[in-house]
Amino acid sequence: MTFTTVADLVLGLAVVVLICVRQLRWTAVRPSRLWRLPLVLAVVGALSLLQTGGRTFTGADVALLLVEAAVAVVTGAGMGAITVFRPIRSVPSLRDGEAVPTLECRTGWLGLALWAVLVAVRIGIALLGHQLGAAAAESTGVILLVIALNRAGRAAVVQARLGAAAAVAAR
Repeated sequence: MTFTTVADLVLGLAVVVLICVRQLRWTAVRPSRLWRLPLVLAVVGALSLLQTGGRTFTGADVALLLVEAAVAVVTGAGMGAITVFRPIRSVPSLRDGEAVPTLECRTGWLGLALWAVLVAVRIGIALLGHQLGAAAAESTGVILLVIALNRAGRAAVVQARLGAAAAVAAR
């Protein structure tokens, strides 16, 4: 195992643990931060793909990636749809000029189950990709892009629901 492989594995596990913890914990809703993780993961994933250089995508790669992308977006949107909001109980520390959050949210165990579905599909596609010779489907860059799609799907639905959640919390 090379250092890069170990570093990729540690990075992947750290992201998985971070997202699992965030599914179960009440977190202040900051609209300005909803898109931060998806954007960071997308940029890092794209850079990772570019660094591998000269990789060609076969038909099998494209088919597997499209299925995985669809599952990522659907599970992310599902997580956004089941997100529970409540009025914030304690105001977190803020930076100068940052708006005070009024809501906090979590997806709970059902969100964690959806996350497990995405991870299981990811593992299945990696195994199938290996059997079909679709090496691109196994790359770290693709994995990060899939997680970014999942988080973007969640962020889009949560952002769309924020107005209604704030109105209910204000009552």
